[in-house]
Amino acid sequence: MPGWSSGGVVILAAQGPLLPLLTGGEGIDRLVARDASLPDFDVHYPLMSLPGLFGTTLVTIPAEVPYLRAEPARVERWRSALEPIRGFRVGIAWQGSPTNPDDRRRSIPLVQFAPLARVEGVRLISLQRGTGLEQLRALDGRFPVIDLAGRSGDPGASFLDTAAIMANLDLVVTCDTSVAHLAGALGFPTWVALAAVPDWRWLLDREDSPWYPTLRLFRQVHQGIWVEPFERMARMLGDRVAARPGPGSIAVAITPGELRGEDHHPGDQERADHRPRAAPRLPVRTRGPDRRARPPGGAPRGNGGACRAPQAGQ
Repeated sequence: MPGWSSGGVVILAAQGPLLPLLTGGEGIDRLVARDASLPDFDVHYPLMSLPGLFGTTLVTIPAEVPYLRAEPARVERWRSALEPIRGFRVGIAWQGSPTNPDDRRRSIPLVQFAPLARVEGVRLISLQRGTGLEQLRALDGRFPVIDLAGRSGDPGASFLDTAAIMANLDLVVTCDTSVAHLAGALGFPTWVALAAVPDWRWLLDREDSPWYPTLRLFRQVHQGIWVEPFERMARMLGDRVAARPGPGSIAVAITPGELRGEDHHPGDQERADHRPRAAPRLPVRTRGPDRRARPPGGAPRGNGGACRAPQAGQ
């Protein structure tokens, strides 16, 4: 797993739907399905207990990204498929697995995403699979959402397809489900709408995630009321769309003197290049030029180090 070096062979048992996504993952020597017979091993440790073993704290969580990657060929196929969709592409997911005991609080009725659809230039693209798709039909034209569920090929590669679709989006907006963890592991810009009292991994009283540097958290002010976080997201989304360069725009470096019509003098560009720049909102630790993000550790017994990989069926 990312962030540790072992002196032996690491065998990871995971849910079947995750195996294609985890293939080739850093630090994993062998992958097996969790419900399959296991090969011989000397030591077993549950993923949720690894932070305790490593002594991980909020300060030492390894949050470099990405630690998962989309398949380049699949990304290209989805690039071609999504090419006709012009505008600011926002992928959305609203429903987690109904078998999750906390699903009633974390899943969001699709109609709550309406404020995002009203932002000029935004195109909502569904990342939803399985349960929850019936809400698309129930919208009855109230606002448009592009459904990609029928365009995927192999159902066993759903996480791979979702990752490749995300690579062709401008933003992901999701409830607390596997889509949030997948997007965070891939290092894509993502907004997560959370209940006032969410799952422990999202902590309290903060808008960022120590596990996923590219995520921003939008919490309910009052339990069960989604209006405020989505109105806030809509305002911020409008600002983001407005700040985006228009089609065909090319960034050209100019000096302050050029803006005033003055002649350029040697050193002007150098001074312009060294003007103070605003610090990014969240520090993102990356490996190499790729801007994506990576997983965490946690605190004593359960602040999820190796457990941030998306859970199938969540």
